[in-house]
Amino acid sequence: MVALFSTDPQVTTLAATVVIFVAAYQLADDTQVVAIGALRGYKDTQVPMWIALFGYWIVAVPIACWLGFGWLSWRPLGIYGFWTGMTAGLAFVAVAATYRLWRTAGDPRLIARLAST
Repeated sequence: MVALFSTDPQVTTLAATVVIFVAAYQLADDTQVVAIGALRGYKDTQVPMWIALFGYWIVAVPIACWLGFGWLSWRPLGIYGFWTGMTAGLAFVAVAATYRLWRTAGDPRLIARLAST
């Protein structure tokens, strides 16, 4: 796939290693999208919004910058650090949203309250 865009050996090597990070990112992203989508079906939108906001801006971006740029005397990891940070943030959102879905699905009173709003 990379050969369609570049024949440079450095680019293909980098792309081949980044694909591993992309796979982990995609798994976390797919999980959080399904969980948040299911919560929308319950008309639960505020809590998932706060979970996503926290996960993206408070977890993902600082970790990505810390690892990618090498803040706080950390060795800069460049693209790998950015992908790791963004994946960590999405993994947080996936776990938190899945937990919220599990709790919501098991609480008939919460479902009724959400349905009435």
